[in-house]
Amino acid sequence: VFDSTHNNFIKQIDISGGILSLYDKGNSLLISNYNGLFEVNKKDFSFRQVIDKDKKLTKQIYGVLVDKIGNYWLSTNSGIFRYNPLTNHAHQFKNKDGLQGQEFNTISYFENSKGEFMFGGVNGINIFDPLKVKLSDKQATIDLYNYKINDENSKEFGIGNYANDFILDYTQNTISFEFVGIDFTDPQSVNLKYTMEGKDKKWVEIDENKGFARYSNLPPGQYSFKMIASNADEVWSDKTKIIKISILPPWWKTWWFRLLVFTIIVGTIHFSFISYHKRKMHKKDLLLREQNLIISKQQALEAERTRIAAEMHDDLGGGLTTIKFLSQKILRNVKIDDNIHQIHKIVDHAQNLVTNMSEIIWAMNAGFDTLDSLIAYSRRYANEYLTEHNIKLKFETKGKTSDIQLSGEKRRNIFLIIKEALHNIVKHAEASETKILFDINNHLNIMIEDNGNGFENTNSQLGNGIKNMRIRSDKLNGNIAFENNEGLKIEMTIPINADAI
Repeated sequence: VFDSTHNNFIKQIDISGGILSLYDKGNSLLISNYNGLFEVNKKDFSFRQVIDKDKKLTKQIYGVLVDKIGNYWLSTNSGIFRYNPLTNHAHQFKNKDGLQGQEFNTISYFENSKGEFMFGGVNGINIFDPLKVKLSDKQATIDLYNYKINDENSKEFGIGNYANDFILDYTQNTISFEFVGIDFTDPQSVNLKYTMEGKDKKWVEIDENKGFARYSNLPPGQYSFKMIASNADEVWSDKTKIIKISILPPWWKTWWFRLLVFTIIVGTIHFSFISYHKRKMHKKDLLLREQNLIISKQQALEAERTRIAAEMHDDLGGGLTTIKFLSQKILRNVKIDDNIHQIHKIVDHAQNLVTNMSEIIWAMNAGFDTLDSLIAYSRRYANEYLTEHNIKLKFETKGKTSDIQLSGEKRRNIFLIIKEALHNIVKHAEASETKILFDINNHLNIMIEDNGNGFENTNSQLGNGIKNMRIRSDKLNGNIAFENNEGLKIEMTIPINADAI
């Protein structure tokens, strides 16, 4: 770039391909060479190559002229191009349009005073008014002259412009079309494009007047094959040839088959649900009957237990009490020491039998199958037994005791452990005070503590009493521990959940 004011070069622009022509647009320069067309910004001397959307302007360009509406006219070895910068489209003029020939020369372009353009070539000069050059508005037509289904020629749906919409079986899923664009002014300059809606994402362009399209393994569905042609002046027709194609699904993918399957599935689920509900109700009915039978048997058993307890109380208990009182009466009148000793034994045995019988009757009576009954019975027994031996009793209860059921066997085992512990206190502890605590939370915790002299080697089996307490605790799925600490402390933990009790 030469600065005439200062008479020196100020910038070098490296554009490969040399310079064949220059055109001053005011703010920019158009430069053509063997590589195409370039535009240089005169302010900062930046440049870019002008490339149309079809890339027709990437070869040598000999001359450049610009008309009054901004179109670029370019002479080449392939005729003259008119380039519209706004649409980025380049239209090619050929021999059919009246050119002296396809090939033009360098430095052979000029605009005269009338606004006419002149381009010189190997066979002469073309002179024309660029604003009067009009493109043909005659539209090219499309003719579908053949199609194949599964690669075999077919006329099942008509031929040519009389072809009807295709309705195909799912096995007929490979389709090909042969079509031609028709413009009698220049048949060889016709271009085509096509697309298959439902398959293609964009149009496919063909730079010739005959087209072929093939689609294989099309899935069942709806398609539209569209074809369109441009005339020799590259004006696309506004009429599109459309072939609608319907590929039917296999029977197992049809709506009626799916509806049938759905109906069968729903029916099966409904039938299964009804059957399950019936089985469940039948099972529930059987379970209810079994429960009623168990309840009836349990009620009968409880009634029998109550009856036996009542009869034992009335018959055996009454008889033993009579023996006891008669023995005491005889004892008051007998003077011989040996006889007195024997009668004392009879009285003691009778008393023990009465006590044991009372315990058995209490355990057998279903009306006492509660924790409250166990606590009351244990308190009464402990109070009477310890008072008889001048030992003070402190009896406490913590937690909720109501609504807790205990079977007769459980009540008897717990009571016998308490009874055995009290017996050991009286016989061995030399205690003056005993404390009994019932603590109910998630378990039944029973603590029996005295202020006596305790036992030695409490972890060993010192006698049948402690051994029996351990055995009965195991039967209750409980734990029992013995601790010597200024007396003996016995702690017992028994589960009170439904399974354990």
